[in-house]
Amino acid sequence: MSFRTQLSQLKWDTYSFLSFPFCLFPIQKNKIVFQNFSGRGYGDSGKYIAEYIINNNLDYELVWLCDDLTEPMPSKIKKVKFESARAYYEMATAGIWISNVWTGVYPHKRKEQFFLQTWHASIAFKKIEKSVEAHLSSEYVRTAKRMGKQCDLLISNATWLTNMYKRDMWYNGEILESGLPRIDVLYNTSKSITKSVHQHFHIDEEKAIVLYAPTFRKNEDFENYKFNYNLCCRLLKKKFGKDYAMLVRLHPNSAALVDKLALPDGVYDATNYPDMQYLLAASDILITDYSSSMFEMAIVKKIVFIFAKDYNMYIKKDRGGTHFSLNELPFPICQNENELWQLIDDFSAEEYNQKLTSFLSSLGVIYSNNSAKQIVDAIEERRKQTKEM
Repeated sequence: MSFRTQLSQLKWDTYSFLSFPFCLFPIQKNKIVFQNFSGRGYGDSGKYIAEYIINNNLDYELVWLCDDLTEPMPSKIKKVKFESARAYYEMATAGIWISNVWTGVYPHKRKEQFFLQTWHASIAFKKIEKSVEAHLSSEYVRTAKRMGKQCDLLISNATWLTNMYKRDMWYNGEILESGLPRIDVLYNTSKSITKSVHQHFHIDEEKAIVLYAPTFRKNEDFENYKFNYNLCCRLLKKKFGKDYAMLVRLHPNSAALVDKLALPDGVYDATNYPDMQYLLAASDILITDYSSSMFEMAIVKKIVFIFAKDYNMYIKKDRGGTHFSLNELPFPICQNENELWQLIDDFSAEEYNQKLTSFLSSLGVIYSNNSAKQIVDAIEERRKQTKEM
């Protein structure tokens, strides 16, 4: 066992031991504590579960563990500093835990508590968990195995995803094929969401949005993210007859590189925008490389271009492989700028939609615009059961 792993294990065991006195307090069965990327803030599927609860005036106390206590959230959500003593108290006394990763604040889980894992992606292009164990730190693997044993429910939006979870996750429990709340907003995009994105970046509301959202690499090279953004917008206008503004959103793990890109006028840095789902909802077109956001846009039949400059290097050295080869994907694919320009010029909506329909059908995708309701119903059922215990 490495020294780093030993430290991680000591930290976990120490926090579990110190939080044990909180387990002497009674569990509040209607309290839900949310974690998003280990304190990153208000977003992902947890956000849309919380908003469903709030909008329907359901009887729950909502607590969000976050690093930034100034982040705007609905007034009915109590913000608590991530990894604080108070955070461990809230987790120890909550009837329900909701998280999208295995890491975070986790005291000793009590018998009456219910742990819902929403995960942070839908259909995955990149391999995860067991399938890339050799590429993960031993401390992460240890944590994922421990939390997988404590988890009560995992959610899925496709038969393919359910089978991947069974094969690749350190989890043997129930999987609810409900759809994903983070995708609900793509089906139900309101004018207010689109307007709010335009206003945030001071973009003329008559302009359409193209979102460039590459994923991260272990060995970051900002050259992988650079191309002629303005020319891209001009070629999209020529093809589709709309004026386009481009948003560039680097993965949070790559955020420090955005300043090196020297974005030109008319191209906007969306790396720190709080909700990726709002950006997808407001965008007509997505350009990405290996991000699972490609599949979320595909489900609602929006245009996706795959721009993968470093594909060969990526699959060999970064992730230990992918679930699909590029040729298996239904999207137009390129590996350099000239190919991207040609893809835009050659794009056929009819051919694209046929490929999407066939591909998504082969994965057994669940089309649901109210998955948040189904998940809250499952939580309600669990709460009824605990009342009878």
